[in-house]
Amino acid sequence: MIHTCETARSLTRFPHGRERIGIRVAVGLVFLIVLSLPVAGQEPSAPVEPGKTLTSEEAVAIAREIIPEVEEMRGLEFKREVPIEIIDEDKAIEYVQARLAEFQSPEELAHVQVVYELLGLIPEGLDLLETFLELLREQAGGFYDPETGTFYVLDSIPRAVAPVVIAHELTHALDDQYFGLDKRLKKVNGDDDRMLAFSAVHEGSATCVMTLHLSRAMMAGEIDPAGLQEFFESEQEKAAKLEQLPVVFRRQLIAPYTLGAEFLVRGNMLRLMSGGFPVEDVNRVYDDPPSSSEQILHPQKYWGDGERDEPRPVDLDDTGKALGRDWTRVMQGTLGELTLGIIVGAPTPAADFQSTQQAADWTNDAASGWGGDAWELWRREGKTVLLVGTVWDSPTDAEEFAAALTPGGGLSWKLVGDTVALVAGESGKKTDRLLSRMSAHLTD
Repeated sequence: MIHTCETARSLTRFPHGRERIGIRVAVGLVFLIVLSLPVAGQEPSAPVEPGKTLTSEEAVAIAREIIPEVEEMRGLEFKREVPIEIIDEDKAIEYVQARLAEFQSPEELAHVQVVYELLGLIPEGLDLLETFLELLREQAGGFYDPETGTFYVLDSIPRAVAPVVIAHELTHALDDQYFGLDKRLKKVNGDDDRMLAFSAVHEGSATCVMTLHLSRAMMAGEIDPAGLQEFFESEQEKAAKLEQLPVVFRRQLIAPYTLGAEFLVRGNMLRLMSGGFPVEDVNRVYDDPPSSSEQILHPQKYWGDGERDEPRPVDLDDTGKALGRDWTRVMQGTLGELTLGIIVGAPTPAADFQSTQQAADWTNDAASGWGGDAWELWRREGKTVLLVGTVWDSPTDAEEFAAALTPGGGLSWKLVGDTVALVAGESGKKTDRLLSRMSAHLTD
């Protein structure tokens, strides 16, 4: 089930600060943590009816009951009431399309699709927007809208999972009232990797709260584990559909939840269960956010005692001019370790309710040691060329990355020192010139 809130750009460059897409698998991971916890000696409440959906009155009642707990765990009090509305699938789709149209032009979406195709991240001809909307239709659950301050719940959400989703979204609303989620994300608009890191903070905060909420409910005997197990077994078909998505989508959808929570507890989820919500750390991160998916994947690169491992600025200067006259740069961006790792075999945990999803399960030696990157898409009369410049923490890291690249497949590359330059697309005989010019600039 998707529960959409304030962070985004999960599929392609959908704006993180406006239309973030979440997935039911994140809720499933929370249950993996707490299903093994002992429950209180009292008898559990009546089994949950997995198929029962939520009414508007029930949603409001649940929220009112949960709000004090969310405030206590998060260490903040709501400044104002959070309206809750029940909507149907059509209204949810309409909302999403309107938000995407406002912050993602059709031209930009088409360019990103080409970039992903050239990198081999998606099959040629895959319609990104339709893929996104189809996923939403199949798995939508609810979302918090920071623009209106309203929490929307789809009328099809099962009653069994509603309290967990509501706890999650109320955390977004609370964080938004104190830290202005959209405002912070707009500051890094255009840097996809930095936006993903920001999203991990938002989703990590909400995931930590809902994990604690669920564990408390189970410890108090307020939730019947058998009913929850039945519900999640019924969701395996939807999880299987997520598995059919290209890996790049699954990574961008799942990582902000699972890795975000692990990042906020400094890589130790047991700290959450034993010490409660890390209020001071989360507030600190909102004031001084991580700057890359690398810091999310390797929490010690943010939290470590030494100097923080910040990305190195990368630009490709005038490399594209080597293509010749009439070529135009139509878009540029950053991939980051989480996305760049895909082309060098970084693993991706399964989108089910059985897999552990620690940071080490998302990267490998070839992707680690990332120092920074930048890409540019150039076009002329229907022809396209992608330039990617990467810098690494050491020549050894660069060598490991280059060695893991797959020969053929449309990618050409050049390793020089601690840099690797890549070219894809219809560059023809100019490929070597592009690689040499890019490498010279990267090592300058």
